[in-house]
Amino acid sequence: MKDEKLELLFIPSLISLIINEQEKKGRQLTLIELELLRDNATCIALPKSESKQIIESRGYRDINPENLWNEYLEYLTNDNL
Repeated sequence: MKDEKLELLFIPSLISLIINEQEKKGRQLTLIELELLRDNATCIALPKSESKQIIESRGYRDINPENLWNEYLEYLTNDNL
């Protein structure tokens, strides 16, 4: 386990932060707002096996922070607004 690759994990999930902010504002978020949320969110580094357990316990896939805008637009088009 010492050599296990680390994976970054947002706590709470990035998508939950986005949904909360969107509901607070009552509208879709801008790219700048999304980037501010991402850049100020708490993120921890865990061994991949531990990270996998947390992700599985959530029951959903989080937004990839490197593909933030595209995945947010995909979220919106799936009638999740």
